[in-house]
Amino acid sequence: MKNRLSSRLRLTLSGVTLLTLLLMCALVFAGMYFQTTADNREQLRQQAVQLSSYLDASDDPVSLLHGSVFTQRVTYLDTDGTVLYDSEVDASRLESHAGREEFQQARENGEAFTARSSATLGQTSLYYAKRLADGRVIRVSGTQRGMLRQVRDLLGYLLLGAVLCFGAAMAFSRPLAKRLAAPMNEVNLDQPLESDVYEELSPMLRRMAQQNARIADQMASLTAQRHELDTVLGGMKEGFVILDEKRHVLTMNNAARAMFCITNDPVGQPMIAVSRDEALLRLLDGQGTECAMQLNGMTIHLSRSHVEGGGTALLIYLALINLTTFIIYGADKRRARQGKWRVPEKTLFLLPLLGGSVGALLGMRVFHHKTKHWYFVWGVPAILLAQLALAVWLLTR
Repeated sequence: MKNRLSSRLRLTLSGVTLLTLLLMCALVFAGMYFQTTADNREQLRQQAVQLSSYLDASDDPVSLLHGSVFTQRVTYLDTDGTVLYDSEVDASRLESHAGREEFQQARENGEAFTARSSATLGQTSLYYAKRLADGRVIRVSGTQRGMLRQVRDLLGYLLLGAVLCFGAAMAFSRPLAKRLAAPMNEVNLDQPLESDVYEELSPMLRRMAQQNARIADQMASLTAQRHELDTVLGGMKEGFVILDEKRHVLTMNNAARAMFCITNDPVGQPMIAVSRDEALLRLLDGQGTECAMQLNGMTIHLSRSHVEGGGTALLIYLALINLTTFIIYGADKRRARQGKWRVPEKTLFLLPLLGGSVGALLGMRVFHHKTKHWYFVWGVPAILLAQLALAVWLLTR
């Protein structure tokens, strides 16, 4: 989970960097375009004002214009919109400009500025018109590249810059993501409220602390009950052993361990590894319910009870297997929270099959363990129902 969180932080930081770069580029291009438009407008205005002063003072404005050289296109219009002079095209070939927006506004307001864009040419035409003293209009025009064309012309540089910025952001975001994730990775799962982490994680840490407290109380209660059971079994002078259907030891009290001279924990081992006495093996094979065996100079009387017998051994077995299952489920949940070695799922599923289905259901509910695994959510109750049906059939046959 740490790697996944770090990757998400890196991608988020890199994405934010790239988005910021794109927004900055858009703002820069827009600012450059509008500033260029304003500069060109001012240049056209100054030239129109200068020309208007010369034309107002001249007796023959058309001759004056024909004898001049202009860097911008200049058009001289009569009061009705007729073209009297144009610096680029023969005036006689041009139609009347009476319908042009800049001409009409200049006639009404004294001056006008208009802009017309051409998507085909990818440029914008700027027009500044000024009314002269005699009512005629002088118009100065120029062109500039449109915004989309400017972006298209610089697209290669933009893409290169975006790739370089994204690569740099990915490189620099790696240590930054680790620094951001470090406090979350250092949370003390046993004492979450003592962890120095981000304030936004406080609600989750409080819930973790409350759940830890509940689990600790439940484990303390289970431990006390287990101690009581161990005390009862430990106080028995008779040896007591519970085996599963494969003859593996599920529990063995101290008296039985002393009889078989066992010093280590025999739980999980086959009974044949504890003793190979022929009388014991015959008893386990179902040849009778009682026998006597010689062990270390002593005569030991053995009694066997099957689970289907419905006696005390069955009740004790069911109590032990369900209590053990409940404890194992709780311990596995705690190990999962601490990131320690886990109990294999096949073991957790085998325990209900061995009769601990009630303890498994209680463990799933109390510890909120395996509640997102469908084969536990549906499998354990199904096992319990099957065991109840088998018990009813055995009692009523």
